[in-house]
Amino acid sequence: MRKIDGCTQIINNIESSNRSFITIQTLDLPSAYLNRGYAYVAISKRDDARSDIDKAIELQPKLAMAYNNLGWLDGEAGKLESADRNLKQATSLDPKLELAWNNRCSLQVKMENHSNALKICTRAIELSPKYSDNFVYRSYAYLSL
Repeated sequence: MRKIDGCTQIINNIESSNRSFITIQTLDLPSAYLNRGYAYVAISKRDDARSDIDKAIELQPKLAMAYNNLGWLDGEAGKLESADRNLKQATSLDPKLELAWNNRCSLQVKMENHSNALKICTRAIELSPKYSDNFVYRSYAYLSL
C-alpha cells in the first residue's frame, strides 16, 4: 500500500504543476504510473493496474516494461492473442528485457505454439540462464512437436 501511496503522491505533484510534456517525461511520470500499476497487480486490482499501465504507455509509448506488464495481465485474463502482441512489442522495444522473454516463453507454450516456443524459450534462456522455468517450457515444447 505504501508503494501505491508514494506513486500517487508523485503523480499528483507532477500533474498539478502545469509542466510541459518534456518536463513530465524527465520527472519520470510514466515510471510512477508503471510502478503503481505493478503495485496494483500485487494486490489483485487488475483494472486499476491496466489503467495505470495504459497511462504510462500514453506518456511514453516506447516503455517496454509497460508492454510486458500488459502482456502478463492479458495472459492472466486468458486474452492470449493480446498478450502475445504486447509481449512482442516489449521485446521489440527492448530486445534484452529478460522478463518479457520469460513471459513470451511461457505464453507460447500456453498457446501451444510449440515450434515458436522453442525459439523464444531458447532466447529467454540465453538472457536469463538461472530462470529454470524456461528450460522446463522449452523441454515441454520440444516434446510436444
